[in-house]
Amino acid sequence: MDEEVNPIKDYLFDYIKNSQTIPQLISEKKFDVVIDEIIQNCYDKIITLDEKDTAVGVLATGILHYLLTNALVNSQRKVEQFGMAR
Repeated sequence: MDEEVNPIKDYLFDYIKNSQTIPQLISEKKFDVVIDEIIQNCYDKIITLDEKDTAVGVLATGILHYLLTNALVNSQRKVEQFGMAR
């Protein structure tokens, strides 16, 4: 299934990809600083790309997905339940 094209997500992920500081902040687990940096540098632009409420929602969801993808180890995301009948 193809993911829907969204200019807000595109802008966000282009910003993250080109950031000189975000990879280091992620490795240091400074997620609050990552969020602050993204908002400081992306907010003004993204609210011009859609209605403000919609744009902020897409930005927040994009940040959440990025942080969850980069902060969690695969084994933390898929937990097996032992001792349960299938």
